[in-house]
Amino acid sequence: MVFDFFELKKIVSEKVLDRLDHTFLNDLIMPSTVEKITVWIWDELKPFVPLFQVSLWETPSSFAVYKGV
Repeated sequence: MVFDFFELKKIVSEKVLDRLDHTFLNDLIMPSTVEKITVWIWDELKPFVPLFQVSLWETPSSFAVYKGV
């Protein structure tokens, strides 16, 4: 599959980054655990981007991976 990185950046910024940046996460995702946020990101991007998995790191040794259902 081929996907334009410019378009990918636009979609990720619009659907995820702009909505999460400077936001009290509990107002959007309750509870705002790394696992719940990872699933939320998947749900936001899946209609627009061919996804295999979403990985989100809290620290270098603490992260969550979601591969959808």
